[in-house]
Amino acid sequence: MKKFLNLAFLFLGGAALTSTHAAGLNLNPTGITFPDGSIQPTAAGGQGKCTEITQSDIPLTITSPGVYCLTENISSGTTAITINANDVVLNLNGYLVDGSSVGSNTSQQGIFCWNQQDVVITNGTIQGYYWGVMLNNCDGAQVTHLRMMNNYGAGIDMWNGSDNALIAHNQIYHIGGTTRPGSSWIYGISVRSDSPGARILDNDIYDIFSPSGGRSYGIKASSTGGEVSNNRISGLVTTGGGLEIPITFIGKGGLLRGNSLSGSGTNAVTTAISISGIGSSGLCADNKAIGFATATSSCTNGGGNVAAP
Repeated sequence: MKKFLNLAFLFLGGAALTSTHAAGLNLNPTGITFPDGSIQPTAAGGQGKCTEITQSDIPLTITSPGVYCLTENISSGTTAITINANDVVLNLNGYLVDGSSVGSNTSQQGIFCWNQQDVVITNGTIQGYYWGVMLNNCDGAQVTHLRMMNNYGAGIDMWNGSDNALIAHNQIYHIGGTTRPGSSWIYGISVRSDSPGARILDNDIYDIFSPSGGRSYGIKASSTGGEVSNNRISGLVTTGGGLEIPITFIGKGGLLRGNSLSGSGTNAVTTAISISGIGSSGLCADNKAIGFATATSSCTNGGGNVAAP
């Protein structure tokens, strides 16, 4: 790896950054500004450098805080990048992380964060893995502005109490097709093991397909005090008695609002958004669903929830 000032028209800690690839992306001491005007705050944003990552570095384990940037497409038959440090910004810089050479029996993840804090993963495409991004006990993680396609088990999967994480502005599609034994539940986004304060916002999720008799989830979230808002979910597919489940929330004090959901009407569950689990609770408002008998169940109704068969 080389120290490389890498992003177009950008300033980081007073240092000008240049690029020929990530037009319209701005990295500054407080965060990354995207062409749509959204801002991604970064814990490591003021360090004044970008560490260049190329194919020759892969597979890579990041062990020091800092800002890291891809400068070309990369591929790996194992986990491509493991984050093993706090305060890391991993900017894919518009490039591709490709694991498609392994095939449908893979159990690898494209990017893996293990037991760290304040990690940002942003701005690129990940394909060909079982999990596109996996977070395990990574508090304050932010996964944004990614395109997750052609992964076999899940787009984004978060485990073991990754508190106060943000998953936002991602496009997740064509997830499924695994031949890994015992893998019949397929997810666009999965948040497990009660990750308090998780926010899942403004994601596009479609074409999630499970094996016959399996389950196709748009979002399954276990999060006390979490929020699932303004997501668009369609094209969940299964056969043979399987289930299409747009949103399931498990936890206390959830907020679920402004989601737009579409089901096939054949294998879709009766209710588009459900709150489940002993002691779980939440407020549901302004959710729209087509292909379902009811919009929500077990929610406190905040109004504006509409379903059409």
